[in-house]
Amino acid sequence: SLESIYHSNYMRFGFTPGAGATFIFPERLGDHLGREILFTAAEYRGHTLLERGVGITAIPGAEVLTQALKRAHQLARSSREELIFQKAGKRRLISARLEEIFVKELSMHEKTFIGNRKVLEKINQHFSEGASVSINADLSLAKPRSSSRNVNKSDPLDVRSKLLSTLAEELMIDVSEISDASGFLALGLDSILAVTWIRKINHIFDLNLPATVVYRHPTVGAFIAHIKDLSVNLVAEEVNLGFLSNTESNISYEAPINSFLGKLDATEWIRDELVKSLASELMIDSTEIRAQSTFLDLGLDSILALIWVRKINSIFDISLPATVVYMHPTVNVLAEHIKTLIKNNSLLLRDDALTNQNTHETIQAEKFNALLELDSELKSINTQEKFEPEDLNRHKSLPKFINRESSDAIAIIGASGRFPKALNLVDFWKNISSGRDCIEEVPFDRWDVSKYYDSDPTALEKSYSKWMGSIDDIDRFDADFFNINPREAELMDPQQRLFLQHAWHVIENAAILPSELAGSQCGVFVASGNSGYSELVKARNAYSLIGSSGSILAARIAYILDLHGPCISIDTACSSSLVAVTQACNSLLLGEVDLAIAGGACILIGPDMHIDTSKVGMLSPEGRCFAFDSRANGFVPGEGIGVVLLKRLADAERDGDPIRGIIRGWGVNQDGKTNGITAPNPQAQSRLIGDIYNKFSIDPAISARNMQIHHFVIS
Repeated sequence: SLESIYHSNYMRFGFTPGAGATFIFPERLGDHLGREILFTAAEYRGHTLLERGVGITAIPGAEVLTQALKRAHQLARSSREELIFQKAGKRRLISARLEEIFVKELSMHEKTFIGNRKVLEKINQHFSEGASVSINADLSLAKPRSSSRNVNKSDPLDVRSKLLSTLAEELMIDVSEISDASGFLALGLDSILAVTWIRKINHIFDLNLPATVVYRHPTVGAFIAHIKDLSVNLVAEEVNLGFLSNTESNISYEAPINSFLGKLDATEWIRDELVKSLASELMIDSTEIRAQSTFLDLGLDSILALIWVRKINSIFDISLPATVVYMHPTVNVLAEHIKTLIKNNSLLLRDDALTNQNTHETIQAEKFNALLELDSELKSINTQEKFEPEDLNRHKSLPKFINRESSDAIAIIGASGRFPKALNLVDFWKNISSGRDCIEEVPFDRWDVSKYYDSDPTALEKSYSKWMGSIDDIDRFDADFFNINPREAELMDPQQRLFLQHAWHVIENAAILPSELAGSQCGVFVASGNSGYSELVKARNAYSLIGSSGSILAARIAYILDLHGPCISIDTACSSSLVAVTQACNSLLLGEVDLAIAGGACILIGPDMHIDTSKVGMLSPEGRCFAFDSRANGFVPGEGIGVVLLKRLADAERDGDPIRGIIRGWGVNQDGKTNGITAPNPQAQSRLIGDIYNKFSIDPAISARNMQIHHFVIS
């Protein structure tokens, strides 16, 4: 179906593709997509495969059964002999090559996982449920069970009820939305939510299931049947997050401390150990793990992270939580963190470790700590000797307060946008210079004009205006590029998607590689308003929660690029985007940030905004704005995305950044008490203009060439 998710999990589960898959997938889907599916274990929705043009048929899920029955009836009209003949013809070419393919696949298996202990452990972890349940566990190790778990495990109805209620609670949906045929992926149960839900199941039913059980029993009905079949008398030792096997928890990874002795670079040794263990866990070559590769990019999901961090703890004799991979998202950053832990906490010299060490081992550990100190001293000396100002990463310099006697000007070093009838800023300027009218009737995918428009301003639940400036293709979004789950992308407000795309574009427009900003004091200041999209979303889960949140609008790009400056969403109605720019300028001037992404996104879905503003007479019936004109009779709603990348002018000139424009002054105030909360105050606005001139020493007769009215930026 168009909505269903498809993926091939050979590599994810620890073994190379077999059973003829290396031939069938490229044969049916094309060489490029076939290999991509096999070796990345990526997820694809039916509509994605259809768009890739691989010759498959994909239809809405609601139509699948009807079409399947129709096809079955067509086949049933043929005789058995005819069907056998047709099938033989279709498989003839495939059969001729399968034997050769099997030989090659078996040869590949011999090289990749046959006899490989690490791979066999991974396969066992994913597929051997017996190993994850300790039947003979020592009862003394089991923690006291809560008396609140009043579930009758012998009653199928009670088991079913408990499973459905906990799943609904975890996904924040109603139990009525869950059926036996529901797939966990389709419901939105990702790997993180699976871990927390299975923990609850283990606690309720006295089990020790791995979180991956939801992949082996991928529908609600299959999972319920599996739980009913399990023995209810098993008592398992509860471990870290409730799904790692006891067998796994006893695997020992000896710390190769002696391999470090004689080396001066502690960080390099720690990094080497991390790379080796990570490559083993991900079943990739260590050369594929580069300095700037994030764990997420390498394929380390939340479940694999838990397992790998346990190994790290064993190697270095430390106690890191699995979430350390999110706080320190690359091997180099994590290596520095581990080095600090070993040095500052003297973890190699803990009392409990010393009780089992002889004098020689103690000396070895002391030497190791001494070398750590020497390593830091040498690096400090080398840094002092080699320090040159131009060597500093210009995007990661420490925040500094600016001398107000120097230039307060802010440089626009990057810009990106999308507006009605304009896919980019080049088109936008062309439209302005040519005087193109970009206003049209409200498109049907926003709302139905025939249903909600009435020229009578007093008509109930109607808008007397049917005009707006709209943006095309707001549903187009490359979720894979931003490493966002397809289901999450569908539940994201279009404003989040569009701002994320243009925030990325604006960095590239400034000739900066986005990944270079990781860890920098780059701030995000963005206008955030209600688009109406949440009214169309029926699902209620974690994705819909953050997908409709205004605060997440600013947080998306900061999260993806690991930006550490202030991240602020702003709603001051029509002036929101420009208020965001002023806040960014202030943050730069105060030295809070060295770069700032500022702007906003406005998409208008549904008739509510038109109807509400019609009822207070704000809209133009003709769909035309006549600013500062006696013909003025209202405004026309319009959509748009505009983003700029800002930097202190002096810094931009020093670093040779492209300077697209200069902001000389800015300011914000409030009208105070007027004859209506939406009515302007001419005196307050006049005062603000004068204040900006004085504050920034601007002579309006000479310097002020452009001014934005309603909220103003003078440049």
